[in-house]
Amino acid sequence: MNKYLLFLGIFLLMNVVSAEQVCQTYDDFSSGVLDESKWEVRQDIEGQPLMDEYGVRLEDGNYLFHTQQNTSGDKRVYLVPKYKFGVGDILEYDVSMNSGANVNLLVGGSCSRCAFGIIPSSVGNHHVAVIFNSDQIAVEVDNNFLGNAPIGSTEHVHDLYVGAMFGNHIDFDNFVICSEQTSPSQNDLEQRITELEKRVQELENRTSSLESLVSNFQEALDNFIEKVESFIKKLPKGLRKSWN
Repeated sequence: MNKYLLFLGIFLLMNVVSAEQVCQTYDDFSSGVLDESKWEVRQDIEGQPLMDEYGVRLEDGNYLFHTQQNTSGDKRVYLVPKYKFGVGDILEYDVSMNSGANVNLLVGGSCSRCAFGIIPSSVGNHHVAVIFNSDQIAVEVDNNFLGNAPIGSTEHVHDLYVGAMFGNHIDFDNFVICSEQTSPSQNDLEQRITELEKRVQELENRTSSLESLVSNFQEALDNFIEKVESFIKKLPKGLRKSWN
């Protein structure tokens, strides 16, 4: 039995569960409409009115989430993923700053405003990465580290508001979420262990059967030898010598 346990241990060591970053497109708005199963449009928690224009639009042959303010005043639009971000998650997206003031990140959890970051308001296209670490949230813009923000949410489950404030024309696109996943999955590993234990049990049963056959064969052989020896002993001496 010990050798089977050793085999099981080696198998488990060869299949150690390790985390790896898996990235998937969350939304690129290619459907031409806002997928309400993935998004909510919200005001800022301070209550400012929504911007004059917002929603999925076709611009330069590409669907994206468009925001635009045509009148003066502090107006804001937040695009909120219906994905609860946790430790190890990364959100990446593109921002097109055609003109305007600020693009905001507002992270909510158990507190009303757990972290707040402002993306530099330079005109042009930018790539943003929001990295959810265990003790803080890091923000990178165009592969340059922008800064950290405290989490403030003890359960490490966050709403993320991505939006524009008092900006003339700001668009968002190509949202990608990367999350840590175990490989193989825990269920897959447990299934492998169950299957291996089943095979080990089958092997033990076969071994037990083989041992029983060997024992029976040995017993039959011993009986046969004993009978042959008894037969030889009963022979006359002359014949017994010729047998020897």
